[in-house]
Amino acid sequence: MTTSETPQITICMVTFGALRWVRESIEALRAHTTIPHQLVVVDNGSNDGTLDWLRANLHAGELIENPINSGFSGGNNLAVNAAIAPLLCLLNSDAIVGPSWLEPLIAALENDPTAGIAVPILLNLDGSVQEAGCNIDSDGRAEPMFAGRKLEDLNRSTQRTVPYGSAACWVLRTATYRDLGGFDCGYGKAFYEDVDFAFALAEAGFRTTLVPAVAIVHAQGASAGDRTRAESLRSTQQTRFVRRHQSQLATRWHIYDLEREPHRFHAARDIGATQRTLVVDLEHNTLTSTTEGTSEGISEGAIAPYEQIRQFLRDRLFMFTTVRAPGSWCDAHAPLIAKYQPQATIERL
Repeated sequence: MTTSETPQITICMVTFGALRWVRESIEALRAHTTIPHQLVVVDNGSNDGTLDWLRANLHAGELIENPINSGFSGGNNLAVNAAIAPLLCLLNSDAIVGPSWLEPLIAALENDPTAGIAVPILLNLDGSVQEAGCNIDSDGRAEPMFAGRKLEDLNRSTQRTVPYGSAACWVLRTATYRDLGGFDCGYGKAFYEDVDFAFALAEAGFRTTLVPAVAIVHAQGASAGDRTRAESLRSTQQTRFVRRHQSQLATRWHIYDLEREPHRFHAARDIGATQRTLVVDLEHNTLTSTTEGTSEGISEGAIAPYEQIRQFLRDRLFMFTTVRAPGSWCDAHAPLIAKYQPQATIERL
């Protein structure tokens, strides 16, 4: 509900049927949101009882009744027009938040002026990962990263840049949304308006930041209606998106054949990073990949170290701009560096 205090953030939700999920989403929002906020719900002409429930359960000023279905883009644009807070959260009507969900997303923006959108991990109803950010490949397909994995298998301590994250839950600055013109209503009822916005955001010099400490449930497609028709619409919107962003898409990687080509994952995930450094620290027995202030690595002395390092470098084929390591390590692993990271500048410590 909207608090009596000056709102720090406006939470925007667009509804079109799917009363079960609308009710569950708003009830979870009320139960788990402690930050002063304004709620704006735009109903796009629901005819399944959703509008009646909203009228009965929302407070004055929280509901905008749109007599026509303006789609996800038009509905969110209407909601943002009513926003009075400096921050926005775009939240799907089938997204179910949990305790302390909002604070880390806001902190990601406050701590980094280059962060344009903060996104959480999205979970399926069975608790498996739906996406931890998405890759956009050269033909415009959105490829969820870590889809189907267990949440506990992911590194949840490190925020990182991702090419895109679904607008099922976005936190961003109100001024950013308005300065970029909001969602392009040319995408019609749904699909690709958020991908298009993320690309425009990147062109403006901002990043999409994954905040893995936050995970919310997303009952994906709950209000999409007929799936065949939805897939046809998605295909049409994808074609429009590709025509619009051909130059940016030309250098993108796909990640759908990772069993044979595991290096594609890191190449796609870190495509926006200009510096990727491999740091070898023999004193602490670690080998670390550092990208834009985030890091991941292995212990060199774990098991079968040479083979483990070979796999580490192979999985990141052509990734590193710099290898920073003691000269003895560089000499011992020169064949691996030459085979898997021939483009890297070597800094011998």
